[in-house]
Amino acid sequence: MARDTVKAVSIHEIQKVMKSIRLKSSLNTQGNDYFNRQRFPARLASSRRACGHLNTNYTLMKQIILFLFILLVNTFGVFAQESNQIAVQGTSEIKVMPDQVMLTVSLSKKAMKTAEVTAALNKKAKQVTKALEKSGVKGYEMTADNYFVNVNRIYIKGTTKDSGYVASQNLSILVKDTGEDLVKIIQALHEATDLGFQMEYRLSDEVKKTYREKLLQLAIADAKRKADIIAASLNLSRVSVHKINYQSGSSIEPVVYRAESMRMKASDQYTPPTLSPDEQTLTDQINMVFTFEM
Repeated sequence: MARDTVKAVSIHEIQKVMKSIRLKSSLNTQGNDYFNRQRFPARLASSRRACGHLNTNYTLMKQIILFLFILLVNTFGVFAQESNQIAVQGTSEIKVMPDQVMLTVSLSKKAMKTAEVTAALNKKAKQVTKALEKSGVKGYEMTADNYFVNVNRIYIKGTTKDSGYVASQNLSILVKDTGEDLVKIIQALHEATDLGFQMEYRLSDEVKKTYREKLLQLAIADAKRKADIIAASLNLSRVSVHKINYQSGSSIEPVVYRAESMRMKASDQYTPPTLSPDEQTLTDQINMVFTFEM
């Protein structure tokens, strides 16, 4: 019994001692922390901020590394995808006879006063209008533009001298028949007064609209033909359309006959012109990207 009592007391004492040690250790830690805060407050705060910055920088670095990894994977994926592509341009061309003619008549008059020069120019424009009416042609449209009145400045041996005024104007005449009606209007212009004009063959909007769809079909067929040739030459398979880039790029190159070749005085002997217009060239293009398998 005595031994058991001693043993029990000894264990109890040991537990008390261990508890006392833990308490002292806790008090010492708190005391040291309090002592450090009192003695080195700035250093302790700086250390804590430094630890916070380190944690923040570490987190940011992990995010940057993750972003670069994702970017690298996507780049390799896009490169692998674009490496299996064929990019070609399809073109088309159609030659068409023009169905319209634009005549641009240049009028010019000089006089010492602005009222006189404008009156003379208006008189000349009326002569052109009467000549067109006299021709008997109905299928034409006339518009007037570029009306100017400027000082008639003459340069003589390095000096300038003002000598009245010069007035000018352009008359645009759209003829919708390139055959007999055009010949009649040209003859009427030659018989009107001394003037110059230029003649431009063109295609009407209706004709261009008619050929626009056909041009696009030919351009698509040309692009597909080029892609098939490339694929067959390199033993590529499963060629299919991946991307199409098209902007209505149909164009036409009009033929212009210069004004000087058409200039003639009313008193000159007139010979009906021989007109043989060239074909107009309509073009279009389309860009297409095809994918394939090796």
